Amino acid sequence: MKKSMIFLAVVMLLCVVLSAGAQNMTSWGTELPADAAPAEDQVLTLTCKENKYMDPAASFYDSNKSCGTVWLWERLVMLDVNGNIVPGCAESWEISDDGLSWTFHLRDGLKWSDGSPLVAGDFEFALKRQLTPSTGSTWAWFYSAIKNADAVNSGEVDPDELGIKAIDDKTVVIETESLCTYLPLLMTYPSSAPIPQKIVEEYGDNWSLNPETCLTNSPWKLEKYDTGVQIVLGPNTNYVGIHQPKIERFVMLPTDGTADFAAYQADEISAIFADQDDRQLKGSDYRMAKADPAMSEELLAYPYFATRYLFFDPNVEPWNDIRVRQAFAHAVDRDILLNVLFDGLGSASYGMLPPGFPAYVDGQNDEYQKFDLDLAKSLLAEAGYPDGKGFPEVELWYANNDQDRVRTAEILEQMFKENLGVTVKLQPVESKIFNETFNAGKVYFGVHNWEYDFLDPSNFLDVWDPNLGRHKAWNNAEYNALVEEAGSSTDQAHRMELYSKANEMISKDVAAVFLYHWGHTQLWKSYVKGIPVDSVGNARVPYYNLGMHEIYIGK
Repeated sequence: MKKSMIFLAVVMLLCVVLSAGAQNMTSWGTELPADAAPAEDQVLTLTCKENKYMDPAASFYDSNKSCGTVWLWERLVMLDVNGNIVPGCAESWEISDDGLSWTFHLRDGLKWSDGSPLVAGDFEFALKRQLTPSTGSTWAWFYSAIKNADAVNSGEVDPDELGIKAIDDKTVVIETESLCTYLPLLMTYPSSAPIPQKIVEEYGDNWSLNPETCLTNSPWKLEKYDTGVQIVLGPNTNYVGIHQPKIERFVMLPTDGTADFAAYQADEISAIFADQDDRQLKGSDYRMAKADPAMSEELLAYPYFATRYLFFDPNVEPWNDIRVRQAFAHAVDRDILLNVLFDGLGSASYGMLPPGFPAYVDGQNDEYQKFDLDLAKSLLAEAGYPDGKGFPEVELWYANNDQDRVRTAEILEQMFKENLGVTVKLQPVESKIFNETFNAGKVYFGVHNWEYDFLDPSNFLDVWDPNLGRHKAWNNAEYNALVEEAGSSTDQAHRMELYSKANEMISKDVAAVFLYHWGHTQLWKSYVKGIPVDSVGNARVPYYNLGMHEIYIGK
């Protein structure tokens, strides 16, 4: 009897241990950390900015990228927390001997969330669809390095002429216009996601808004889409990949962002989390969080690779006079901008590349654009406008969807009035109107910004080559030759030297008045664990790639 009781006790203890172990397993079959809450409690509640659809491979700017779109599709390759390329759907890749094509080899057994096979043709279809003119993608220029990309997007050639081909179900070949050493970095971007061809052709552009047709290939899938109320992502148990996460479910609450900080204070959301464009903590809230004993422990603040600037059309008066552009550059007190907008978080900008970015040289461009009021007034007088007399009224255009951009324009208006005697008329417009007017070449003076997509200088500097990027008015043949040579060079040291020269050239010629590189902030509740730390010691959750795979809810 005694032995049987001992045996029963041992069995019961084993059951308890096994049960506890089972509760600590994710839906993907991996074990959660010892201090993690049970799998069913691995839920994050976040706010987001709802847009047109979930699909990132049609028009990225129109997608619900902050509502989880960026986490639903795994690309050929991904980026880790340090910006290093790691395998995604592709387990290996290589460049051809002539440097004009890249071959990506998909891993075995890839599936869509409904269990159907994911094949190389889904990547081919996605990119051809994105570059087809009728799709209307605002992100098509991003792929200019791919053979015939611009010609396809302009309607000059058929999409079948695009330099991407599925050789078989497991092999994707991408041809480039010239040697492009950074092509894999382009493939890490969310807009490079595969798309299920059979679904898109059957259900049309709204395929991604219905959980039954929104096929994904990441660890998560769309569980619920209630417009304006809630978007829920849950586990995709058909995920076949190497990046299993710990968070099981995201509850995304669409908002305009104005009440996010109050929601965080009220414990209604798990974080205030930057989606790169407009969900970072606002300057006033940042000050409050720093001063609060509890929130200061939950606050993450770190440098960010982004540049805000004033741009001109140098083909129209008065901007066709470099002395006018120089005067405006030297009339900007960047310290005031940083302190008023961000409580000092960030750094003054004198060129396109941010500090710490590849090819950035500290102090290289300061002399061309630093704050120097006497020099600014002298240059404006030389241009024929002493103390601003006779200077025409100019319109300063900017998209009004970001509070910091709006405040930047308002502060600049005051600076130009006080420092130069120049009247600037503010022209705030909706983001869509700004982009359409800008793309039509009808914005002659405006506020813009660029945030990095991948860690290569081409990502910032190609923007100013009209053959490669979005700015068409400033067209400098020497600059274009520099960035195009750099983009096709295999000598990394030489590439960095060329890009550094290009960064100096654009500052010296004042294609733009570079204002500041802002920092980023995040607030995460103390129960969120596993926040990654990058190689330079910054704790942060990267938005676009694998940051969400590390974090979890503690007990």
